[in-house]
Amino acid sequence: MIGSFPTVRLVFAWSQSDDILLLLGRTNFFQEFDMCIYGSQKRLEIRPKS
Repeated sequence: MIGSFPTVRLVFAWSQSDDILLLLGRTNFFQEFDMCIYGSQKRLEIRPKS
C-alpha cells in the first residue's frame, strides 16, 4: 500500500565516488520519517515522524 504523506523539505547529496553509501537521501530523511525493514516479509514501511 502506498499512502499520502505531508510535504517535507528533503536534502539530497551526490557523489562521483563508488565508495560513498547514500540511502534515500539520508542527509535528513531519517529526521522526517520513521522506517522499518521487514526482511523476512520483503516489506519496507515508511511513516511520517511521530
